Amino acid sequence: MLVALAAFPWGMLDKTIAHRLSKALDRPVTIGSVERADSFSLHPVLAIRDVTIPQPDWVKQSQPMAHVDTLRIGFDSLTLLWSGLKLERLDVDGAQALLIR
Repeated sequence: MLVALAAFPWGMLDKTIAHRLSKALDRPVTIGSVERADSFSLHPVLAIRDVTIPQPDWVKQSQPMAHVDTLRIGFDSLTLLWSGLKLERLDVDGAQALLIR
């Protein structure tokens, strides 16, 4: 079971990740791609590209509320089995935000 977890293809969960983010933020989050940056580890690193969060419906701007070119997250996959996600690394490249109140 540990070998399967260490080799798990996390990139195939792109739609699940987008759905959970959308639900948590109450906005339709889109993700271009999710790729595993390493190949075999219980502490995987994922490269999540082209993450976009649109503005709320009441905002007349067409520019998104937030866009990130690349988000790299590292986490302990063993903690997912019993206590949830525990981030060990978070790198953000190319982030833009337009916050309107």
